[in-house]
Amino acid sequence: MPLALCAGAIFFDVLAVLIVWPELDVFAGGYLALVTLLAFQQALFVKRLSPSPEVRRIFYSQHLDKTWDYTVPALGFAELLVFYDYGHLHLLPELRLVPVQAAGLILLALTIVWLFHVDAYLQKHFAPDKLLTGGPYRINRHPRYLGLIATRLSGPLILASPFAWAIFAVWLYLVHRRVRLEEAYLRRTLGSAYDQYAARTPGLY
Repeated sequence: MPLALCAGAIFFDVLAVLIVWPELDVFAGGYLALVTLLAFQQALFVKRLSPSPEVRRIFYSQHLDKTWDYTVPALGFAELLVFYDYGHLHLLPELRLVPVQAAGLILLALTIVWLFHVDAYLQKHFAPDKLLTGGPYRINRHPRYLGLIATRLSGPLILASPFAWAIFAVWLYLVHRRVRLEEAYLRRTLGSAYDQYAARTPGLY
């Protein structure tokens, strides 16, 4: 899986660069560089999380929801439309505002730092059906999903495409669905301990 993530990231980058080439500026290039860094970080995290495929399956909630298995790759290829719009179509050029694009790059960079922090905590403390309440989980019940939404928001801010906003909307739905399924599962398995934690710690929804 880690090698597949790295290979997929490189393949995506090559396609994206070829597609956006007429306007490969600091924003498109910066976005690609940062999301590639994120992909390699995630590949390393998966490798270090656990040697057990079952533990990884539970971590990624594949026992609760298989929707992401096919929607996430589809969204990745759909993002190539965003680069085609940026490099060629320019459907809504008024969205391309330098301060907004710069803010998107800063958001993406800060979110990658946040995800490094979250994943470092998870590498030390994650176990199936264990309630995590320390580290970033003191701040929010879903720190990885919080980071995921921020990375997905950075795309439309930087690349200024209606396609990117549509993809972001789909991501919001997927995260909302996954959070609801996971919270229901945790309440069934952990009972009042999770209810008490949820009562004092904000979530995404």
